[in-house]
Amino acid sequence: MTDREKLLALLTEFGVSPSPSEHPEDEHGVTLEAYVGGVAGYSGFLCTFEFTADGEFKNVGVWE
Repeated sequence: MTDREKLLALLTEFGVSPSPSEHPEDEHGVTLEAYVGGVAGYSGFLCTFEFTADGEFKNVGVWE
């Protein structure tokens, strides 16, 4: 199981759904956005997990 698959499984277990990608060509990221898919927070905030094409974790960012 890749790092990306592990994250998606954990989110599913917690009842959280990633936000749909604004860039369909970027299939390697997982984005959590406030008020989308069971994510709490402030409007406009999001968290993006980036992975390699092989599903290996690269980094995580938190943005406003």
